[in-house]
Amino acid sequence: MQFIKNIKEKSLKNIFYHLSLIVVILVASIFLILPICVHAAVLNASALLGQENSSNDPLWTQTTQNNAAGSINAKGFHFISSVAIDTVYHRLFVSDAGNNRILVYQLDSDNSINSNSYTAINVLGTSGGSFTTAGSGANTTSTFGGGVGVVLNIAYDNFNDRLFVSDNRHNRVMSFDVAPGFTNDEAATFVLTNGMTNADDMDYDSQNSRLFVAVLGGTSAHSVPAGSDSSINNEAPLFHLTNSCSTSAGVAYDPVNFRVFCADYNKNLVLAFSVPAGSDSSINNEAPLFFSANRICQQSPEVERKS
Repeated sequence: MQFIKNIKEKSLKNIFYHLSLIVVILVASIFLILPICVHAAVLNASALLGQENSSNDPLWTQTTQNNAAGSINAKGFHFISSVAIDTVYHRLFVSDAGNNRILVYQLDSDNSINSNSYTAINVLGTSGGSFTTAGSGANTTSTFGGGVGVVLNIAYDNFNDRLFVSDNRHNRVMSFDVAPGFTNDEAATFVLTNGMTNADDMDYDSQNSRLFVAVLGGTSAHSVPAGSDSSINNEAPLFHLTNSCSTSAGVAYDPVNFRVFCADYNKNLVLAFSVPAGSDSSINNEAPLFFSANRICQQSPEVERKS
């Protein structure tokens, strides 16, 4: 009887084992097959900019502390559109699109926010370099068109101390010389206009002095060598990638493998293109190396993009 009992126990254990294995396989299959969004653990922020009281204490639950109606200062924002960091001189550039301006904040030597970071040290886009008035949004060499819900993206060139601004409202990209000590409200050194309809996100290729810009109909690449001035304002792009990426809103460059990634917000996919040094208009209709769509979480656009 004991022998039979042992056999039954072993049989039950085998059944439970195989059932458990089947469950594990099924769960793993679901995660591999279904398009899902994986959310990481929530971590609390260690510091903030924009929402501090008069004693510079952070106000974690406020949204209009330093930018109430009719009250603009050097601390607050109204619809942040983009940020860029200067890792050499430890500065943070913030696109305050709702106020048609860009604010610059000084960080610690390890690029962290300290008690001296709460007030901006420089501003671009406002009349006379004022911190208490919004920019006009006019189409000039020192102002740009932002607004609530409007794209005003920025990218920084750490090698030449240049800040690139995609002025989506005026279909152009501006370049500012922002070496430490630059003058508030300075004029752009050049303004790219050729092929810049709906200029959006940007990334800079420092090795080949190329600026990649997400524009209407794809992604453009422009030659912007150090020392460039207004003579390149209407220069044609090196190439314009159009294959399967007609509503490009995001762009990222891989300098190791000479690839540019294009994010198409209407199709909810990301494509990768090969863009070796020396590429020209012959690759305009080049097919993407690959694309990723089944892992992209579908979301409604949070900003206005012209169609």
